[in-house]
Amino acid sequence: MSRTDTFEVEQDGDTLFVMPLRAISSLADESVRHEWERVLKQFDEAEVSNVVFDFEKTRYFGSSMLEAMLVLWKRVRGRDGSMALCNASHEGLEVLQLSKFDTLWPLCDSRQAALAAMHS
Repeated sequence: MSRTDTFEVEQDGDTLFVMPLRAISSLADESVRHEWERVLKQFDEAEVSNVVFDFEKTRYFGSSMLEAMLVLWKRVRGRDGSMALCNASHEGLEVLQLSKFDTLWPLCDSRQAALAAMHS
């Protein structure tokens, strides 16, 4: 497991779990962008094909987080993998549904449900 001020990342088998630890409002912030680049590098170097974004630790995320998820999604697809989201707050679910991201990935209540949704 690796942890920064912004993200906690852990690997379980062929799945990388990415947990934002605070609201991500902008990737323009140099420290946040650097931490996000570390997450991408960890995915690139790991032998994983799936990603679960776990929003348990944050209630809000904006368009920058959505953009970041799309960047990682392209890498996941390149490995014929799957992606799912879990533990999003009510506000987070609204953002995902308004942006139609709920049509790209399953929105689940728990990590276990996210894993099951990706493997079904």
